[in-house]
Amino acid sequence: MIEQYIRYEFPISNNQAEYEALLARLALAQEIRARALEICTDSQVLPRERRLAAGSQRS
Repeated sequence: MIEQYIRYEFPISNNQAEYEALLARLALAQEIRARALEICTDSQVLPRERRLAAGSQRS
């Protein structure tokens, strides 16, 4: 397990912080050539985006 934290020097919402943290973790996983990645979140941002993306694919 690799632990990482990000500190912002400007105001940021909780959803923005979670999304930025996810992007940073994905970049790290790519950098270390991770074969598997488990993402756990209680944020509603990702599920909502996935539903919106699925809806746009149906059109």
